[in-house]
Amino acid sequence: MYGLLGKNGTGKSTLLKNIVGSLFPTQGNIEALGYNPGKRQPAFLQDAFIVPEEFYLPDVSIQKFIASNALFYPKFNAEQFNRYLQEFDIPADNSLQQMSYGQKRKC
Repeated sequence: MYGLLGKNGTGKSTLLKNIVGSLFPTQGNIEALGYNPGKRQPAFLQDAFIVPEEFYLPDVSIQKFIASNALFYPKFNAEQFNRYLQEFDIPADNSLQQMSYGQKRKC
């Protein structure tokens, strides 16, 4: 586990977004996990991601959301995900919109 520390506005979020390929550097090069994030290669994107500060989740159950999105992530493990739901005490039958902000972040 690593910590990225710095004052507000110093570029911590910008750096992370560049590393995962959500933003693109105006100068220099970035390499992460042996890839150029700016090329947005599927092999890289299945391993590198960032959870945005604000996000929208549709009004569907967790299981329905997984069924429609898991195929985009070849390394997704449903058993492991269900263990996380139990560990974080998140009801699997709730709609994503019914969850608290903290519960949404955990998913």
